[in-house]
Amino acid sequence: MPPLPFFLLQLIVLSLHVLGGSATTDTISPGQALVGGSGGRIVSDNGKFALGFFQAAGSDPSLPPNTSKPWYLGMWYNQVPEVTPVWVANRDDPVPDASSWQLAISGDGNLVVSSTTNNATIWSTRANITTKDTIAVLLDTGNLVLREASNASNVLWQSFDHPTDTLPSGAKLGRDKVTGLNRRLISRKNSVSLATGAYRLELDPDGSGQLIIAPLNSSSPPFWYSGPWNGKYFSSVSEMQSGRANFTYVNNKQEEYFMFTLDEKDDGDIILHDVLDISGQMKSLVLGFGGSQEWVNFFSLSSAQCDVYVICGAFTNCQHTPNSLPDCSCMKGFSVKSPEDWELADSSGGCVRNLPLDCGVVNKSNVSSIDKFYPMPCVRLPQSSQVAAARTSSELDCTHACLSNCSCTAYSHGNNGCSIWHNELVNVKQQQCNSSSNSNGETLYIRRVAAEQLVEKHKKGGVSTEVVIVVCLEAAGVMIGVCLGAVGLFALAMILVIFLSKLWSRRRLYNVENGGGIVAFRYADLQHATNKFSEKIGEGGFGSVFKGALSKPQ
Repeated sequence: MPPLPFFLLQLIVLSLHVLGGSATTDTISPGQALVGGSGGRIVSDNGKFALGFFQAAGSDPSLPPNTSKPWYLGMWYNQVPEVTPVWVANRDDPVPDASSWQLAISGDGNLVVSSTTNNATIWSTRANITTKDTIAVLLDTGNLVLREASNASNVLWQSFDHPTDTLPSGAKLGRDKVTGLNRRLISRKNSVSLATGAYRLELDPDGSGQLIIAPLNSSSPPFWYSGPWNGKYFSSVSEMQSGRANFTYVNNKQEEYFMFTLDEKDDGDIILHDVLDISGQMKSLVLGFGGSQEWVNFFSLSSAQCDVYVICGAFTNCQHTPNSLPDCSCMKGFSVKSPEDWELADSSGGCVRNLPLDCGVVNKSNVSSIDKFYPMPCVRLPQSSQVAAARTSSELDCTHACLSNCSCTAYSHGNNGCSIWHNELVNVKQQQCNSSSNSNGETLYIRRVAAEQLVEKHKKGGVSTEVVIVVCLEAAGVMIGVCLGAVGLFALAMILVIFLSKLWSRRRLYNVENGGGIVAFRYADLQHATNKFSEKIGEGGFGSVFKGALSKPQ
């Protein structure tokens, strides 16, 4: 969030009373402040909710050694042992040291999170306030409200209008048709970062009267629909008939919203809320049922995990695993782009190519390439395919069609003809196929550089003697040449193998000495080492050779 104008910052009260850790008030008044690091908090009158500075649970492997996790200003369940965030103010602007930040009423009546050292502001309610007589109150429902001090009904701002990834009991999910306010849930980034994630849950903006889950920053259509409201529940979510909660759907001229509340007999004993998790699944979680102090999945509102848009990222294969996150794996010839994110259950960054494609020589009269194709049988094909021209009637023609374009990364040939894909491959799903059944799985052929397969053989202790097929498309027709491995060609191939082998060896030494284990180079590493393949020093039958240097030579 951009900083507030300086003249507004000057209005912030400079002399504030700090609310201590033992305070039991539910209110912040002008002249008072919650300062991070002091244990200060406000607590709702019923003791269920607390508001203050906190750190998310779990360890973050992406942080440098001896670096503490960032701090957030938000709300959590006061009586639950592990901090479970309900609402976060600065989810995309956490602070490294909470002791130098505070939550207070500013001079213009708004609630702000500001620095105690230089008055920098990272979050504000930014309400349109005509009175400076305001206070902030944490209600028993978990709703933080900014209201006029002398008139409790004059609410100027409330956290229920700005949810993060959690919908507590009594909060509305939907839109105000008069002001245009849209209350929706947005997933968090990963298991330790509360930053904005990849998915959104909201009432369908097209007016179909149902809930949808869709990618946050994509034009792709929703991947889950709740079905329309039938008077008691959304038609595709029969689990809502369980009886533990009361569900409400309202659609009139002023607003359209969905809300749930707990039965009165359960309201004091259990906690129930809905969460849009990092995998794009909507889960209704309950704590305290049967005396348990662990969160239990009451029911889920979503589709099969591998149907969630780009759940595993690009160049991956998704395999469904019941009752857990999907099993994401890189396609052959690719490596995880960000291992740290994958450790935090965020695989949306996908995988990157280990070695660049050798697109061959391209001109008006012919196209030659030594790239090869690796078959992935029994998969759901990626999205955004391009149907090849009618002349590609055979599988060999389909192969040629892909090789003739450097941006082509895969093809498939079947009863529906030839389909090719350009650039990133997303939403590939492993199907269940065997000799007796087939779940509509097809074979996808992934484009790879041939020399990489020699390297794989070399790493296993042997040298490949595999024949490499060179496909040449000439203006006069199609010619297929098979290279049987002449002495000079074989020598060039071995130079490439030795060169790459040394790179792997150096990377192993560097990582072992620094405690990182044995790690193979990724495509991104090679891009950096070769300055984006800018200095070509040779070329042979198995590809191009580029000059490069490690960032820390051994």
